Amino acid sequence: MLRRLSRSGHFDVRHLRIPSRREIASYTKQYRRSLDKPEELWAEAAHDIEWFKPWSKVLDTTNGSLSRRFVGGEMNTCYNALDVHVNSGRGNVVALRYDCPLTNTKPTMTYSQLLEEISVFAGGLQKLGVKKSDRVMIYMPVVLETTVAMLACARLEAVHSVVFGGFATLELAARIIDATPKLIISPSCGVEPKGIIDYVLVLAENPLYILYTSGTTGRPKGVVQDNGGYAVALKRAMRISSTSPKTIHSLRTFVLVWLKRIGTLLTRCSCLWSVLYAGKPVGTPNAGAYWRLVTEYDIKSMFTAPTALRAIRKEDSNGLPLKAKKDEIRKTRETMFVAGECGDPKTLNFFQRSLVYLLSTTGGKQKLDGLSLRQKDAELVVKLPLPPGALISLHQKPDDFCAKYFKRFPGYYHTGDIGHIDEEGFVYVCCCVISICVLFDRKKRSSSKWRDVRGEMGSFVWLKDVGMVDALPKTRSDKVMRTTIKAVADSDPFCVPATIDNAAVLDDIHVELQKLGYVKTKSIVTGK
Repeated sequence: MLRRLSRSGHFDVRHLRIPSRREIASYTKQYRRSLDKPEELWAEAAHDIEWFKPWSKVLDTTNGSLSRRFVGGEMNTCYNALDVHVNSGRGNVVALRYDCPLTNTKPTMTYSQLLEEISVFAGGLQKLGVKKSDRVMIYMPVVLETTVAMLACARLEAVHSVVFGGFATLELAARIIDATPKLIISPSCGVEPKGIIDYVLVLAENPLYILYTSGTTGRPKGVVQDNGGYAVALKRAMRISSTSPKTIHSLRTFVLVWLKRIGTLLTRCSCLWSVLYAGKPVGTPNAGAYWRLVTEYDIKSMFTAPTALRAIRKEDSNGLPLKAKKDEIRKTRETMFVAGECGDPKTLNFFQRSLVYLLSTTGGKQKLDGLSLRQKDAELVVKLPLPPGALISLHQKPDDFCAKYFKRFPGYYHTGDIGHIDEEGFVYVCCCVISICVLFDRKKRSSSKWRDVRGEMGSFVWLKDVGMVDALPKTRSDKVMRTTIKAVADSDPFCVPATIDNAAVLDDIHVELQKLGYVKTKSIVTGK
């Protein structure tokens, strides 16, 4: 694998730690077991968490593509994250550390303190009428109270949706309309009820939370995650990844903040805790903020997104703060995980040279337990059933969920990516399906072949003109905003999404399209 990546010229692998033969053999054995005997493996993994009622079936596929996991089992995610530790005598162990560079505060919370705060907050939610299956939206910065709100919802079996605190009114409104929450939790309000609220037993297949993805259409999709499958998969992931004590999360990676925040709490290790950082990769006060945290808290594993690393590299192109603490970081930090979006080689190589072992989830051929990746008509698909930890639906759009991901290739999950798998098992992802542009020479194609193309691939358009601009509008996670470009070309009203990284290029696109005769009047910007 490393030789293949090196020959490709994309990634500098000289600074990567090469897994031992024993590690590779062990991983391969477990992965094959997850495909050959999935129910046996996941039943074994499920015993790592506490159940109040055992499941009757590990996997139920009677409803076709919409499979259910740990059917009939009753558990509570909050109980597994907190009560288990307190009941085992680890209540006085530090669970969370908080670091805010703006207020210069660094409080900590033990498992017992966190459990008490969450129980009291759950009582406040209950007093306000929140009950089982109600949706609660959390619009908060990275503070200890955000963790309290998340787990308080899980304690009551209310479904929560965390919205990135940096989103403006339009993006927040779109998520509120879709989720229809019974309650919105924001940092400007709170409740102080009395009494301790006990946990509620939850069916394993019931929803735990809704996570909205930005996408490229401007219309967020609410991904639904279940309780049992999520808890089992996350606990197993923490176990096989050998995550060391002391883990850091960042504001920029709020998706991973939720995943790893609960993951470290689920892990029964008295020396494992998380650092919640309320600052940004840059500007609080500078591009060296991450490296201060790593050395100050003796961080072993760090989770972040390419967006954060790109921001650091942009402000500190010479890597001066990183170089200043390079030796200290190499002594303490074992692994940095980079995931969640596109990781460009230039950025990853920039940090690999100093960080020694930077692990990106993009590339390579090792796949997650239970994910059997196949190739169908030049597209990448995953053989059903999906393993625990995978999404179970789209909020309020179950029909769209089935049509988008399962209809085209029955028996498979459609990834939407063009790519291929070679004879050695290496996966090559070329691009998203909607990015494909097929060119034909009209003079060399018969009418019957045109009909074949329309019948097998769908309708197509003629390429008439090409306009050149310096850049396309993209989100901070490097997604091209196609819907916005189309609105400019059609002179339609549009909103400048809050997630756009380079709004100025919209004017350049408008000028270029106007030269080609496509823009009659300037589009009306209805909001930013």
